[in-house]
Amino acid sequence: MERKPGEARLAVALRAEAGPARSLRVLAQAGGGLADRLCQLAAARGVTLSEDRDLAALLSSVELDEEIPAEAFATLGALLTCLYHANHRAAAR
Repeated sequence: MERKPGEARLAVALRAEAGPARSLRVLAQAGGGLADRLCQLAAARGVTLSEDRDLAALLSSVELDEEIPAEAFATLGALLTCLYHANHRAAAR
């Protein structure tokens, strides 16, 4: 979903850790102009970017360098499904 005019960007950078646990950690978070800069720096370094406002909002509640618990992935998926449906219904009005 596109940002509305004047709506600030929110960026959350994740780090995938190799090994048996294969966890994801929140590496960085930024809003507004800093989020734009974080995305520019990441893109310049070949980092894959994905724009997902709902997911960024959920992930921004995780503290820096904290692992995203594997158990949370199913919950995140269910929450995002609800949010996507609600956003599409609202956009259709």
